Amino acid sequence: MLRLPAANGAAALGPASLGQAAAGPTIRAEGSAERANGLWRGWLGIGLDAVRFADLPTYWPRGLGSPKGGEREWITQNITAGTIRNGQWRIEAEAPAGEPEGLRITALTGTAEASDATVHWLRPVPAAVGVSGTAEFTLREITLRARGGRQLIGEGARAPMELRDGVVRFFNLDADPGNAEIALQVAGPLAEAVTLLKHPRLKLFERQPLTLRVAEGQAEARLTIAFPLLEDLPVEELRIRATARVTDARLPGMLLDQDLDRAAFELAVDTDTLKASGTALLLGAPVKLAIDLDFRRGPATQVVERATLSGRLDAQQIAILGFDATRALDGPVALEARSEKRRNGQGQVVLRGDLRDARLGMEALNWAKLPGTAGTADATLRMQGDALVAVETFRVEALELSLRGRAGFVRSKLDRVEITESLFGGSRFTGEVRPPERANAAWSIALRGPLLDLRPVLGPAGHAEGGGARDPAPPAASAGDGPPLLLDLRFDRVTMGEDRNLLGVQTRARTDARGVLREARATGRTAVRGLGTAPPAPGAPAAPGQPGPFEFTLTPRGDQRLLRLTAEDGG
Repeated sequence: MLRLPAANGAAALGPASLGQAAAGPTIRAEGSAERANGLWRGWLGIGLDAVRFADLPTYWPRGLGSPKGGEREWITQNITAGTIRNGQWRIEAEAPAGEPEGLRITALTGTAEASDATVHWLRPVPAAVGVSGTAEFTLREITLRARGGRQLIGEGARAPMELRDGVVRFFNLDADPGNAEIALQVAGPLAEAVTLLKHPRLKLFERQPLTLRVAEGQAEARLTIAFPLLEDLPVEELRIRATARVTDARLPGMLLDQDLDRAAFELAVDTDTLKASGTALLLGAPVKLAIDLDFRRGPATQVVERATLSGRLDAQQIAILGFDATRALDGPVALEARSEKRRNGQGQVVLRGDLRDARLGMEALNWAKLPGTAGTADATLRMQGDALVAVETFRVEALELSLRGRAGFVRSKLDRVEITESLFGGSRFTGEVRPPERANAAWSIALRGPLLDLRPVLGPAGHAEGGGARDPAPPAASAGDGPPLLLDLRFDRVTMGEDRNLLGVQTRARTDARGVLREARATGRTAVRGLGTAPPAPGAPAAPGQPGPFEFTLTPRGDQRLLRLTAEDGG
């Protein structure tokens, strides 16, 4: 019912409705207006029910909303299915008398409900379907809230993800062009969550692809998108961020070609950075992991990746990862690894191991560090891409053992190990170790130094100097699993105990895979006990009390070995 303006300058629209069949859309309207002081002021109430989203452009005229109408375009173009229920709006406006073109909306409130809607929140990302929710309207803001639905993933996906919550917010609608924010919370299989986050339209991994294989796992992810309401949206104006909580994941080949099991971690990623941290099982051992990636453009020296790993791994697990020290190491090691990689592919890995609970032993030298005694090992690795270029430094400290050095690699294969400084009991030496050029060949070991202390080898158990914490029952070594060795030893002095010394010792020897000495030659001088160690004049025989030359040889002869020892002075 419409009452036209009366003498007192008033008009009213009584409740009126327009509807089709019982199941069709219905429209209700009522309102009133009054004129005072040359200005018309009024309100209009509109009710809308059972309207399909596909028909919404018919019921929402252009110009009703923000200056550019960006919110109308987004809603009418991206919510393509479903039904609007229980919509109610109240609009307040004013206009100068006789100037309808001066009409100005002064207030707007409204609510509506949606059912079974299909929402394309960022085309061409697959839509969310079966969405139910509500909408709230004001003059400057529209907020759409989703209560549930299913997020489609695309071709090849095993199942859609559950849409647990969603908010689409249009704000600053009184300004040009206005803004939009979208926040979605989804849950479901990790593989589907990864597929969703890797969609090219999101551009989260455009600069650095995400190489992640997923065998199992669940994820809860939250995705936020912000952009201005422009008809032609530049990609740089799109702000996208995602966070995720992952549980019970199994990631094949994730770390050094090994699986991560029962992984649980939290992740945050946007177009500039990625940060993730959590826990997992690596070869059955619990570990903590964290990674930071920088996607921003920068110089060749820019650090684009930082990662850390910490946990307790035993010697066998460490060997599987490529660092086999099982012939000397047994038991758990508290391991920490920190790595960084630059844009040009150069990288560095810093390793540190706490050996307190491990056994470190050198059976040939009759020495061992038992569990419960202090010990550390650390190394700095230089990388180029995934290839190991060098071990720039390494250090081992345990009881009377102190070892420092570096190692070089060619095409990620060990080329040499340099021992730059060492203390072992009383021994002082430097040296070089080279691996064989072919399988089953001998390793070459060359040692040089002022002193070789053999007291740990020749002394009784519990020897104080160089003996360490002697293990009464060391682990049995596997027969036949050690490499053959070629030894080149040169020491100014070799001591075998109190006042028992050899001088100027040069030795070449060969051992087999079982550690048996097969061939050897050693030369030097003996030092008489209790007397000086000055050498005799050139060509002169050793005088009493002077060092005398000696020679030791061990040569193979068929299945036997021939031992020969000659000395001018037995010492």
